[in-house]
Amino acid sequence: MKLRQHVKEFLLLQNMMLKDFVRQGLANQSLATEDAARLSRVETLNIQEMARWDRDLSATRNGATPPQESNG
Repeated sequence: MKLRQHVKEFLLLQNMMLKDFVRQGLANQSLATEDAARLSRVETLNIQEMARWDRDLSATRNGATPPQESNG
């Protein structure tokens, strides 16, 4: 359970730092719009990863095997 919390906190912190970086980069025009969009995509992926961790750990707690995701 602690691992779940640590991963979630790490991803939340990373998202906060990404938002600040993108906001500052766009404000002082040191970050291209395309780069800002890519970094925003990372934020979305982090949110999806947090949901996957929650889902997999909940399934494990309930005695089920976590679903396997395809790489393609």
